[in-house]
Parts: sequence; structure tokens; C-alpha cells
Amino acid sequence: MMMAQDRSMEQQAAEELAFLLQYLELTNEMNRYLTLYRLLSGDVLDGMRVSKELRRICQSKGISFLPERMQMLSGYGDYTYMRRKWKKELRRQKKLSDNTKRTAYSQMEKEKSIKNDVFPEWKSIVQRISNFGTPLWNCLCRGELFVGDWMPELERFLD
Repeated sequence: MMMAQDRSMEQQAAEELAFLLQYLELTNEMNRYLTLYRLLSGDVLDGMRVSKELRRICQSKGISFLPERMQMLSGYGDYTYMRRKWKKELRRQKKLSDNTKRTAYSQMEKEKSIKNDVFPEWKSIVQRISNFGTPLWNCLCRGELFVGDWMPELERFLD
């Protein structure tokens, strides 16, 4: 298994999105939403690389390319059950952040914990993931190759 630093940001984004599309509301790993959100908030991502990696992962895990998967995921912003799960995850994340602050030994750890204090609203997370995943997933469902770069500042792809 590869370490996180050995994988490209595109690979990480594809892995997180594949996980979310595979388990949908059955996941208890709500931190995966936050991880993908933060990846999508960082640097520009090569959509073609993400698309190829997402196709490979989905094929290897037997995840069917159905448009309904992304439609369901995109609708979670207003889904009470998922919002409750997110609130539970927020409490867990804040507790972890507080513990990190108390036990941080280096300035770098303190800075990391401060960054983690900012938690986006659930609806914002779902919207960004939907903006990212929908065009990729639609192309995969049609058997097409996706071309475009994810622009975090715009929260969309540029062709």
C-alpha cells in the first residue's frame, strides 16, 4: 500500500471520490468528505489524470458507472441523515484538534491544528464535491475521456 505522500493529489482525489461513490450514505468515515474537500481547496488538479485513476479504481472495486450514484451524492447537502453524521464528525474533529493543541510539541503541529479548526458547512462540502465529481462521473458513465483542469478558486473545471 502506498503512503499518502507517495500519491499524487489527483490519485488521492480519485480514491476519495471513489470511496464516497462506493459507499454513499452507508459510510461511517465522514472524514473522507473533509479530506476530499480540502484536496479540492488546494492546488489545480488535472482532470484527465483524476478521471483515468477514478476509472481504474472503480473498475477494480466493481463500482458501476451509473449516473444515479453522483446524483445521490450531490443531493446529500439537504439530506438530514448525512447532515447529522457530519455534525457527529465535526465534534470528533474538534475534539481531535483540541487534543492536538494540548499535546503539540512543535510549531508545525500547532499550525496544523490551527488550520484544522476551520470546518466548512456540510452543504458547502457537498456542493464542492458535486461540482468536482459530476462532470468527471458523467464522462465515465458515457465512456468518454474527461479533459479539464480543476480550479479551486472557481470551484469548477476549465476546459
